[in-house]
Amino acid sequence: MKKLVMLAFIFFVSLPTLASCLGTHYIYLIHGINGKGKTFGHMKETLESQLPECTKVEKFEYDTGNRFKTIWNFASSFNKKSVFHRLKKDDSFSMIMHSQGGLVGLAFLDMVKSSAHFDKIDSFITLSTPFHGAHVAQWGDFFQFIDGRFSPFGKQELIGMRYGSKNYYRLLKVQQQLLPKTRALSMGGYSFKHSGIFGEDDNVVPVYSSRTSSLFLNARGNYKNNELMCGAERLNTIPYILLKASHFKFDRHGIAKIPSKCINNRKCGHPALNLLLNHLNGENIEQSMIKQPKELSRFRITLYIESSKRPNIEILTYPENNKKLLAKLFKLGIKPNKISKNIYSYSFDAPMTKSKESHIEFELSGENMKTRKIFTRVKAGHTTNVVTKLDFF
Repeated sequence: MKKLVMLAFIFFVSLPTLASCLGTHYIYLIHGINGKGKTFGHMKETLESQLPECTKVEKFEYDTGNRFKTIWNFASSFNKKSVFHRLKKDDSFSMIMHSQGGLVGLAFLDMVKSSAHFDKIDSFITLSTPFHGAHVAQWGDFFQFIDGRFSPFGKQELIGMRYGSKNYYRLLKVQQQLLPKTRALSMGGYSFKHSGIFGEDDNVVPVYSSRTSSLFLNARGNYKNNELMCGAERLNTIPYILLKASHFKFDRHGIAKIPSKCINNRKCGHPALNLLLNHLNGENIEQSMIKQPKELSRFRITLYIESSKRPNIEILTYPENNKKLLAKLFKLGIKPNKISKNIYSYSFDAPMTKSKESHIEFELSGENMKTRKIFTRVKAGHTTNVVTKLDFF
């Protein structure tokens, strides 16, 4: 009799647990370039100890440093190895990604956009992801001697993270159309030791790049000669939180590296932890809730030009009517980079010392092609992406 009572007690006590765990919430941690699972420190143990017990956290490691592989190769591997296509009815799926890991995540979204499981994606959280490029892609070329065989960075990875790369051209649509369906949240960091010469950053990724809610102007439409295209609206409405954190653990907290003292203590002082826990618990994190910790001054603009011939770019109006040497050099004409067949790009960043928002005007031209003028908005701490095209007369 006592055994029956004990079994009944265990059964009824277990009912709430069973009810709350009808499905499993799978959370994957995806590291960045030249990284590993240890990038996240004790995030796995911390999340599992402080989220509902039906949570399972996994680290996904990929072949970063392989000079032949791109983020699309890594995303394909994640697509095969994760449980995404084996999710059950009440399961859910989330990703927390550091740096390049967020680009791998974007490529993955593009691969599974037609999947019946897409709606099971609960959260898409990025930590200092270079949504629009990173300086390290240029600096990393220094290590590409002997075809990159002895480099810690993969050659194709670096090419994909250059400002105005084909990668980013392909990912703009993903950021615009798919991210808003995934309850996304992007976080960036800044380092107080950095002077901001290359854009306020976390020692690696500038703020204007870790913010996915960039400004965007689609200027592809049919046009008459010298038509002036205006605008630039938000690419999406993904909340962006700027934290006092470094890309890795340098002068302050590493934005993705959770220390062991946080495993059972959400008041441990890590700037990203409570935001992660709240978001994964279903709360909506609003930008307006977070006090901006740093005054931003630099912007970046990237032009993607669809053209059968290499166009010429002239900057007619520079922000704040800057008449210095830099503006005069821009007016001499700029030859953009060819990133794919019939696609060219040009990107630069600059300071805004007098105001936090301004405009810039470009003129695009080419042999036997119509001239196009584009007048668009730029804003401190933001990237402005413009997609346009040149047509023959």
